[in-house]
Amino acid sequence: MDLCRKRRRVGFTLLELLAVLLIGALLMGIVVPNVPAMRSRTFRHQAERIVAKADFGRQRAVVTGIPHRMVMRLDAGSYGLEWMGSTGETESAVPEKDSLLKQLDQSVSLKPPVQTEQKFAPIPGLIGRAEFLSDGVEFLEIETTGGWVESDETFVTFEPDGTASFTAIVLENSDGQQLILEILPLADTVRIYDEAL
Repeated sequence: MDLCRKRRRVGFTLLELLAVLLIGALLMGIVVPNVPAMRSRTFRHQAERIVAKADFGRQRAVVTGIPHRMVMRLDAGSYGLEWMGSTGETESAVPEKDSLLKQLDQSVSLKPPVQTEQKFAPIPGLIGRAEFLSDGVEFLEIETTGGWVESDETFVTFEPDGTASFTAIVLENSDGQQLILEILPLADTVRIYDEAL
């Protein structure tokens, strides 16, 4: 008889199955309604990352006294920071003590420095690396002083005094929700607001 009882206990009872189904239904009732909210938070987080990159570019332009710009490639869905430098120039390192002493020993030239070609180039290192938008998020269009841009690439240039021309970046996610990021010229801020509001 003990053998028969052990065989019966191998399966689940109807009560146990109903309990598991009830717990599963409760979890689905909690998780499923929150999926759109989670996607909305992820979308908002993506917008905040773009804002942080723009703010960093503005601050770096002020600190270094060198124009910086944020490049947005609409078709690729990427954005990154560049800075104005001479051709082939990288971040300047602190000169060594010996080289400073050698410069002091040399006679001072009164000739103006030779002008080198200045152009924008990615900031060396991880700072200038292009970042890509999250899956399901895209640049819908960007309003600049020259009008609306819907493809190719566009720039927001930050001058050494921190100013930039007005730019409105419209992001859209796969649910059709839109966020607008406004780079304000003189306020030193980037404002995010929902298109639906």
